[in-house]
Amino acid sequence: MAGACYHVYCRVGRGEQRTEWAGERPGRLPWWRRQAGDDEPIAPEEGVPRVDAPGPSAVPARRRWGVSEYVAACCRIRGVEREELASRRKDASLTRTRELVTVVGVEAYGLRVRELAVALGVNAGSASRTLGRALEREREDRAYHQERLALEQRLADIEVAGTRSKKV
Repeated sequence: MAGACYHVYCRVGRGEQRTEWAGERPGRLPWWRRQAGDDEPIAPEEGVPRVDAPGPSAVPARRRWGVSEYVAACCRIRGVEREELASRRKDASLTRTRELVTVVGVEAYGLRVRELAVALGVNAGSASRTLGRALEREREDRAYHQERLALEQRLADIEVAGTRSKKV
């Protein structure tokens, strides 16, 4: 198959074969045109291991959290009341917790900044700036990065414990 595609490509390049898209600008090529369903989010099947360029992931598929459930779990792990997290207080530990909740929620669990903003009682712009600060801090501060990984691990432990013990 790959050989046939290569030969067609070469014939087009030499001018031996004419196609409708030859000479078009990149945005006008057939494989770049928008098609129905392009804006739909990609939703991997539940429980199926993720596969990327290096191969299958060693990490099991992550749980899909609802925003409220996710924020509540983070509050339990960090030892903070949800009302306190949504308050206007700006002490260092609370700010750090807000940053961690935002960065892990967006990056690890695919939650939307806007939805997290509502759950944290801030506007979307503030939540977006919090995410930016968290990402910058993570690049510069190794201890912060370790704290993020610890939060992710604790959330993963909750996921595993939740799948093992389902009370009826």
